[in-house]
Amino acid sequence: MNNTEQTIIIQTQLAKTLKDNGIFSLLNNRTANVQSISYKIMNDTIVHNNLLTTDPIAFHNLVSYELFENTITAYTSDLQPIYLPDGATIIDFTFSAFPKIAHKMKNAKVNGIPVPLKTKVSHFDIIEIHFGLKQNSALERLNYANTAKAQLIIQQKLS
Repeated sequence: MNNTEQTIIIQTQLAKTLKDNGIFSLLNNRTANVQSISYKIMNDTIVHNNLLTTDPIAFHNLVSYELFENTITAYTSDLQPIYLPDGATIIDFTFSAFPKIAHKMKNAKVNGIPVPLKTKVSHFDIIEIHFGLKQNSALERLNYANTAKAQLIIQQKLS
């Protein structure tokens, strides 16, 4: 029309809100569940694991994985939900679900099938952990622990 360029954008209201407000648009009543899950993960990561540090780089390295990954839900054998960042392993799951005895884990089953402890957890997996009487090798597990909680507990056991 008269050598004038026109642009028409077709998008949903949610897409427009996300474009206009960025990540802060997630913090509203419609997505209160996302917010509560995020708070639970951060509370579990920071408060319950003594991750408070005065070094901002160390703090960022410890929590960035939990902050910037998508959240998945896996379940214990008694169907308790455990929220983990995407890419978490059976080792991360165990240290989140059973932190006091996780260092005694022997093997695991995911959805009834035996798997190695380094296996990545998927959304809605039901994970059964078997524990032994003594502490198992922590050094190898440190290589497959992705969450700050698991890494810190393993490092404490190695010290």
